[in-house]
Amino acid sequence: MDRTNSLTRPLALAPRWWEQAIGVMRESPRTTNRTLRDVADDLDRIADLGFDVIELFAPSHGGTTYEGLDVIEFDVIDPALGTMDDFMTLVQECHRRGIALVAFLNLGYVNERYAPFVRACDAMRENLVTDDTRQFIWANSPDKVLPYPVSEHFLQGSDGRWLWSDRAQHYFWVKWEGESGDAVLPQLNWGDPGWRREAARIMDFWRTAGIDGVVLDAVNWYVGCDWAGIRALTIEAGSPGYSHPEGSGGFHDDPAPWVASGGFTVMMDYSLRNWWEGFDLLRDAVATGDFRSIEHALTGYRDSVAAAGGICYINPPRPEPEHISEARLAAAVIATVGELYYEPLGIERLSPEEQKITQEMLELRRDYPSLTARGPRTVVLCSAPSVYAFLRGSDSDRVLVALNFSADAVIAVCEVPGGAERGAASVAVNLGPHDFVVVGLPHRSR
Repeated sequence: MDRTNSLTRPLALAPRWWEQAIGVMRESPRTTNRTLRDVADDLDRIADLGFDVIELFAPSHGGTTYEGLDVIEFDVIDPALGTMDDFMTLVQECHRRGIALVAFLNLGYVNERYAPFVRACDAMRENLVTDDTRQFIWANSPDKVLPYPVSEHFLQGSDGRWLWSDRAQHYFWVKWEGESGDAVLPQLNWGDPGWRREAARIMDFWRTAGIDGVVLDAVNWYVGCDWAGIRALTIEAGSPGYSHPEGSGGFHDDPAPWVASGGFTVMMDYSLRNWWEGFDLLRDAVATGDFRSIEHALTGYRDSVAAAGGICYINPPRPEPEHISEARLAAAVIATVGELYYEPLGIERLSPEEQKITQEMLELRRDYPSLTARGPRTVVLCSAPSVYAFLRGSDSDRVLVALNFSADAVIAVCEVPGGAERGAASVAVNLGPHDFVVVGLPHRSR
């Protein structure tokens, strides 16, 4: 029986569910030597913390590079993780609890043992052109110029190089060479219509298997790709509605076109944190007591993505034992400003302090639905210069958020706009050092 066509979904997810989602937890079972059954066994703990989305990292059969992203077989569960039956059980157990399951996939490069690459090498050695050879990028000389130009959004062959294959007796193009630079990962040719059709088939396989969304690794490095190729995955192939182009928007490119032109619905907010640049605006803003950079970043990045029809997500900084209150404040920013709360480590690696902070933030988002990632944020005047205060929600469901970036306690008076006839109302809040509060407001008159 084809198990991928026999799923039941006891708790159906709402349309565009990701806009109301509470929090995403990444589970990378290889990292902690766990299996899909172990992840399924952890679902109650994950749900108890408040997460309603799981991002499953690299479920395809892969090697040992980048935690298994070097794919050997796209439509086979990695044997180290379990079987397809185990995957289907995980999907069903997630859905039984109302948890969405998102798959983190790589469609940009493969392991050398990927069967079409092995066949392509043999064909190239005989100077044959086949469907397999077209899926990769070849050269007779390492001086060949890559035929795909670099653009603002598609970095193509930046930082890549030609590597010699004894088996193929040709050079092939690589970008990624592993964490230590000792891996050989053939880059897939997104300029080939045959590979684009195969990529759409792979997406269809995972969608049929029951996933609720997809993260595509390093899309902006897919060589030969363009907006048409992206839309073939996100829109034309009927991919799950939750879709994120990992890395995109993180190279000082405008994030909005990934939503408007590419059809993705979720962007990581690299204006707040960027791990490969060592940039952490949240950490720095809390340390300096100056929140103004946060609002500036949100206006330029998150709000432009929202205007294009998407949402943003990001994780808070890791807490240091001696600075728990500061870490809590940074987490509160993520939970309230209009970002989807993200935890990339997985439940096995969360410290007790992190679990406590995380649970508090996700409960806050559940108690106040207007804090979810979709929707506007309006900054309000406040008497205390250290307090970042803003409104979230609609006329019928508004909350005031006040975050104190000072190491001292403050009493802050916030000027909240009322209806057309009532003018502004003053709301006083008491805030401890690095404290925050969310206040429900009466319905706004028109």
